[in-house]
Amino acid sequence: MIDYSENFLVDDEKEGLKIIKPKIIDFLLAVFFNEEKPITDNMKDHKRFSMLFQMELERLQRKIDQHPHDYIQYICGKFLKLALFYLKKIIIHDHAQEYKESEEFQLLFEISKKLFDIRF
Repeated sequence: MIDYSENFLVDDEKEGLKIIKPKIIDFLLAVFFNEEKPITDNMKDHKRFSMLFQMELERLQRKIDQHPHDYIQYICGKFLKLALFYLKKIIIHDHAQEYKESEEFQLLFEISKKLFDIRF
């Protein structure tokens, strides 16, 4: 029997995001970027992915040397994996020759520059 009385209390919104963001990335990878799954129009929802990329870029721009270890793990372990799949399967696939001009590519390029500025 499952005990539902255990509470999973989260101290604040930041703690909640720290827990849920990696799970969301895992979900997106499983649903949209499954190796056996062909590219579909659902995967090409550029606006939502652009919003995610913009959000992470803004966070990286705020405190470049003050990121907690768990955020660095999230960026390096989860976010970059999603970004790489998106780059390969969507940006380069859709834009072929002119992919470097796409908004998503520009955001990912800016994220990569910010990551090089972080002192681990």
